[in-house]
Amino acid sequence: MTHVDENDNDKMDAMESQNAAPEAAAPDDSEDFEALLDTYGKITQHQRDELLTVPVVKVTKDCVLVDMGDKAEGIIDIQEFMDAQGNVSVHPGESIAVQVMGRDEETGLITLSYKHARVHGTWLRLEQACAQRVPVMGKIVRAVKGGVLVNLDGVEGFMPGSQIGDRKTELEEWVGKEVEARVIEFDREKNKVVLSRRVIIEETRKRALEDSLTKVNVGDIIEGTVKTVLGFGAFLDVAGLDAALPREELSYERAAAPSSLVKVGDKVQVKILEIDRETGRLRVSRKALITDPWAGVAERFPVGSSVTGEVVTTTKFGAFVRIEEGLTGLIHISDLSWDKNARITDHVKEGDTVSAVVVSVDVDKKRLALGLKQLVEDPWIEAERQFPRGTRAKGVITSLAPFGAFVKLTDSIEGLIHISDLSWEGNVKHPSDVLQAGQEVEALVLKTDAATRRIALGLKQLSENPSDAFFRDHPVGSDIEGEVVRMMPTGIFISLAPKIDGFMHISQMALERIDKPEQLFKVGDKVLSRITKIERGNKINLSRKEMIQAEESKLVKQYAAAPAEKGGGMNLGDLLSGIKLNND
Repeated sequence: MTHVDENDNDKMDAMESQNAAPEAAAPDDSEDFEALLDTYGKITQHQRDELLTVPVVKVTKDCVLVDMGDKAEGIIDIQEFMDAQGNVSVHPGESIAVQVMGRDEETGLITLSYKHARVHGTWLRLEQACAQRVPVMGKIVRAVKGGVLVNLDGVEGFMPGSQIGDRKTELEEWVGKEVEARVIEFDREKNKVVLSRRVIIEETRKRALEDSLTKVNVGDIIEGTVKTVLGFGAFLDVAGLDAALPREELSYERAAAPSSLVKVGDKVQVKILEIDRETGRLRVSRKALITDPWAGVAERFPVGSSVTGEVVTTTKFGAFVRIEEGLTGLIHISDLSWDKNARITDHVKEGDTVSAVVVSVDVDKKRLALGLKQLVEDPWIEAERQFPRGTRAKGVITSLAPFGAFVKLTDSIEGLIHISDLSWEGNVKHPSDVLQAGQEVEALVLKTDAATRRIALGLKQLSENPSDAFFRDHPVGSDIEGEVVRMMPTGIFISLAPKIDGFMHISQMALERIDKPEQLFKVGDKVLSRITKIERGNKINLSRKEMIQAEESKLVKQYAAAPAEKGGGMNLGDLLSGIKLNND
């Protein structure tokens, strides 16, 4: 920083210095006067707006004095050398460019402008830079509508927002920054200078692109850096070039999302498939450097072997498990659990690491079927041991259907009580008539079939079948009393017990011939008869006639065996008259 001499009388000193030359050369005679006139005639006369380079002779608090030659001095306002903090940026002995502005009428000093000279020089440099397409340096000083203003060594230029860079940015972020730019429009008369930083960026990139293209060839194996990952693939930086890595070239795993294979910033080895030298873009493949995972898969993962993998996707029909990159198997919902009501989410979720058994391999169709339930014994094998026929089993009613009730016996085993096995009476119209969901019941195992995965249960079988008890207590030949419930021309139906009827043909009603059942009976009559036959389907034939004949035969035998008594006694007629022949 230059010290300013505050005690100097600046302009007076300059005037005295400028007047010293004539005094020193004061003429003594006419010859000397003529010589003096000749000397003054040779003093350089400076024109307005003339540009000069002159040395600084003195710096004061108000002005800067420079040597104009011929013992003349010029004066420049000190403000033209001050920065925003008031520091003066000029020193005695330093040569500076100036522009002649005129002459001070009061002092006669030549007035100069350092600023105007600098601006004029800047305009010349800007004009030359525009013509030669060379960059210039400037400082962004202010953001305005549509762009920023740039100070170019005293000249203000405008840079549109679209020309600041190759991507959108906030204008205020650039204020105060030194930038290199290209003059793309120049008009001195209109004081117009338009700048572009983007042009330099694009030209630099183009040169780098051309250089990079000379270093790559189709078939090259090269490392790239992942820049972007999208649903249809990824974009890489490969040797300074943009490279597209399509989804189908990422991996043999067709269903895998690109984001599950690569991430932004990853270093990836790829093979160059195509080069577009006009756009400078590459098409590359990662898959080309990977061995097909389906090669030898049947030998590496035979049926029945165990594998471990990550659940990558779940659907309503199963879960996809990645065994290794490019090799994904499906655990179908039917192979998820021995429990037929199991849900996918009850057993696996995306991201889980699971073990499974290889169920089948189809290399041609590239399908690998896996099973989770095969890792444990089929519970139905244990069910056959645990629930043999004839055992009693307890469980909880899980649901009711029109045809029966489902009973949960274990976590994975359910049995069915068919509606026909709910009651011996057979009058159940819906299982809800006797059972409800959540109810604990005990039932008899009627059949366990692991092959069909069914257990038949019976509720009524816990007690004896009333029909069995009836037929055990009333075999053929036994006599039984019943009530007439229906009349037919050919005979009558007699109720013998609940849900058990017998039929008596008209020919079996009496010893004598009967034309109509109504001759002896009516509905509601109590009739004693003999069971003569039990046909298939528990059809019972009854005979009153046979019972009477048997009773007569018995009495005759009794009569024949009895000794005759003196003084009278009951004769055969009296015995037979005691037989009840009808329902009286």
